[in-house]
Amino acid sequence: QMYCINNIGSYDCSCFLGYELSNATHCQALRCLYEWASWSSDCLLCDGQIRNRTRNLNQTLNNGSPLCISISYFEQETCTFPCVDYNVTTAKDAASHLYRQWWTRGWLSSYYPLIKTASISDNYVRVAIQPTNTTCNTTTIQNLTTALHANALEILPAVSPSRIKYTEPQEDSSSCVVTYSVAALPNPGGQPSNDNTIAIAVSISVFFVLLLACILLIWYCISLRNTRR
Repeated sequence: QMYCINNIGSYDCSCFLGYELSNATHCQALRCLYEWASWSSDCLLCDGQIRNRTRNLNQTLNNGSPLCISISYFEQETCTFPCVDYNVTTAKDAASHLYRQWWTRGWLSSYYPLIKTASISDNYVRVAIQPTNTTCNTTTIQNLTTALHANALEILPAVSPSRIKYTEPQEDSSSCVVTYSVAALPNPGGQPSNDNTIAIAVSISVFFVLLLACILLIWYCISLRNTRR
């Protein structure tokens, strides 16, 4: 690591490539300088997504540092962030997606230690938060509540933001409970509901069947009359 040259009454020491003097008689390895490249994806596409990235070493500044030999130039991770679903539109499916991405996959418990539990019922997702003191009206809980709402809007882009609501934190069994709900799809004015649409379609089909039967009956009667002549 070091070599020295004796001079008259003194000596000069230098370090080999990849090292630098830490004092007059000792060399230490140069720091390994690098930058991580961007991740291969934004981790918002699908369940079980794997992304990767690579290190970009600064060869000039590293100048042969031995610390750069053993490091990994590549790493990957399984995405644990909530995934976006561009197809969910119904209230029940949207609530199921929130529950699956937030709780079943462990995102809330991993990134938000204050979250105690979560549950789902129809189009409602209830999130229980550990209070930071005796009240639920704290900045920490309010910020967490709005952060989850913002995330719900992000991972359900096909659902109108006006349909995704949440309640203020309510005290319940030593927890602060926030309920996130997804309203049902609106029924546009003047347009029939699904049930009415089916009934109308059946009525129209019956009408045309009866009309066709009448036409065939008239044609048969005319043909029969012409044959007798």
